[in-house]
Amino acid sequence: MRVGNVFFEKVKTFEEFKKFIDQLNLQGDTFIIKPNWVEASKGHFTEATPLEWILRCLNGRKIVIESHTAWRNKPLLEKGEELVDEKNMDDKKDFLREQDKWFLESTGIKDVFKKYNVEYVNITEECWKNEVVDPKIIQELVEKKFSPVKHKELYATVPKKLWNLKNPFFIDFAKIKTADVGMTLSTKNLFGLIPDPKRSPRYHDHEMKILPFSVLDMNKIYRALFNSVFINEGIFRAIDGPAPLNGRLKENLNLIVGGKNSIDVDLVTAKLVGIDPQVLLDKLLNVTKDVFGSEVDLSQVPEGFADKLDYKK
Repeated sequence: MRVGNVFFEKVKTFEEFKKFIDQLNLQGDTFIIKPNWVEASKGHFTEATPLEWILRCLNGRKIVIESHTAWRNKPLLEKGEELVDEKNMDDKKDFLREQDKWFLESTGIKDVFKKYNVEYVNITEECWKNEVVDPKIIQELVEKKFSPVKHKELYATVPKKLWNLKNPFFIDFAKIKTADVGMTLSTKNLFGLIPDPKRSPRYHDHEMKILPFSVLDMNKIYRALFNSVFINEGIFRAIDGPAPLNGRLKENLNLIVGGKNSIDVDLVTAKLVGIDPQVLLDKLLNVTKDVFGSEVDLSQVPEGFADKLDYKK
């Protein structure tokens, strides 16, 4: 189904998934996929199967990108121990590397990478090695299209490995999750490319005075560099409730939404699952909408198409 330039479907099989992806007209020699791997608890990350499905649909070189996070680790998952903070991040590099390896192996994602000959690029690691593009080059490209970013040091976070790709196409492959901002979807998913594993307090706050601008910065950078498509999926698992601390696992929402403008894709996703799109605009997306716009007519989004989610409880 379609509203404006946003496509959405209920999918349960790979064949249904592929039919949906074909509508998005993904073309390129190389595909960069950004999943959502903020933490390792069920429903909070892009699982192996949806990732495998999208890889099966792509003809060309495949690269998956993500950054280290303070929350994607076994001690936090099993014992609730938060071991990485702003003060010890430099001392925790080996721990973060070990836990990234554990995550990929324990979830089956490593096997998917091997099966489809996927290259995994960890943005944090590339920044630690200083294997990044000259920030002046990135700044010039971004500011030809948009106003300057708020956090100018983020111009120095684009890996050379991505810059040197031939005819790349960027796929923002986000997880459907409710949160204290209403929902976190494809627009916010690019926030995960900030290499700082903790991402606060410089880039994140619960008062929404900093976070919306950090999200906008990363969208300016990656949307200036790459032809992109934005996808929200909750095919097998999604989060219903005030994620991340108290979110409830939602099994088999079977929903996928996609399009060229993340603002429209996110607003339609919210409407489909019964979340007031205005909440997203008021709390997170207003500054991004001011830059990238929104043309979708939300009154055309069908009621009752997907199961309702609730971020308030």
